[in-house]
Amino acid sequence: MKTVFIVNPSARNDHSLSSWKKFQKEITIPHLMYVTDHPGDVRKIMEDLVRKYPDDTLYIIGVGGDGTMNSIISGTAGFKNIFIGYIPGGSGNDFARGYKWPASRREAYNLIKETSSSAHSISLDAGLFSLGGGPK
Repeated sequence: MKTVFIVNPSARNDHSLSSWKKFQKEITIPHLMYVTDHPGDVRKIMEDLVRKYPDDTLYIIGVGGDGTMNSIISGTAGFKNIFIGYIPGGSGNDFARGYKWPASRREAYNLIKETSSSAHSISLDAGLFSLGGGPK
């Protein structure tokens, strides 16, 4: 399993990247790291990773806030062998609260370390919403 951190430097009013740089020093698991400039970057990163590692399981860890997780979930939809994790770094972190994910970076990282070496996961459907022809 390849662990990939996708960092949104704009989260928490541009404090996410400086916070990540301090936190990154504590990471002991092998990993790749990407910093996004735009929400659409995640999809491009995923296409690149799937092309480079077609047979590997990818553990994609969002580092940022709720917008980051929205981009991660949208950007990974449709790809196989993808697991998602989260290092809270936004101002609200509703995603963490809603999914009972640790709000502390350290606790979230410990959970990521535990799950990166196990087969335990929870499947969630990304869903589909359509207005058809739109409102009338």
